[in-house]
Amino acid sequence: MRTIVERHGGRLDKLAGAAAMAVFGVPHVREDDALRALRAATEIRDALAAAEPSMGAGSRCRIGVNTGLVLVGGADELAVGDAVSLAARLGEAAAPGEILVGAETLRLVGDAARCEPLEALRLRGVAEPVAAFRVVDLDRLASGAARRLHGPFVGRERELGWLRDAWHRSVQEPGCQLVTLLGAAGVGKSRLVAEVLAGIGQDALALSGRCLPYGDGITFWPLLEALAPVARAADRVLEWLESGSALIAEELFLEIRRLLESLAETGR
Repeated sequence: MRTIVERHGGRLDKLAGAAAMAVFGVPHVREDDALRALRAATEIRDALAAAEPSMGAGSRCRIGVNTGLVLVGGADELAVGDAVSLAARLGEAAAPGEILVGAETLRLVGDAARCEPLEALRLRGVAEPVAAFRVVDLDRLASGAARRLHGPFVGRERELGWLRDAWHRSVQEPGCQLVTLLGAAGVGKSRLVAEVLAGIGQDALALSGRCLPYGDGITFWPLLEALAPVARAADRVLEWLESGSALIAEELFLEIRRLLESLAETGR
């Protein structure tokens, strides 16, 4: 459990009997702490389920994930408060092999997780019934809360013109166009790219991938994510990427180049 929690940027805080508590966002808060916690929870559940034949039925875990304000103290009491107590109560209310999350956690990971609501739970030590949700599925490719791009796009006409010009040159001339966008978080890089892609519309197939900020074996994660929409054509490449069975990187890159060339033969 400690290995999984720490890989996702959390910290195993307390061990008491058969119970354990991990915290995320202490001492440094990240915008995806809730999603990190939920991904760690699903990995822990799956790891214990895989170990059940050798460990016995007692290895089936119950997990509660909750988000809220806590009092942060020393190493012995890293985080305390109602948010911590509620996470423990959700874990107690879960069935074996089940993950229950609170309403605030669901709000923060709603686009990455598929959950089903339960009847409000009456939990030990909590005066009012508590909204709880059972985790049904977690999208490993999701980035968390989806971006809402409903507002008008203003103030980037020059940059938008540069990118559209690069697109037209790539269509009209031999060779590729490489553009790098640099800027502080929140300045509007993703929105600018979204506007360019919206202008291209159905004229081209757009593949995109992200570099994750943490995790093991994520060197080729952007390729896994980018090729997911064309999985049928990229089945061999995806198998290599997921299994790590490619003999050398150059061989893998050559296969990806051939794949992209074949896709480009039928469209942009």
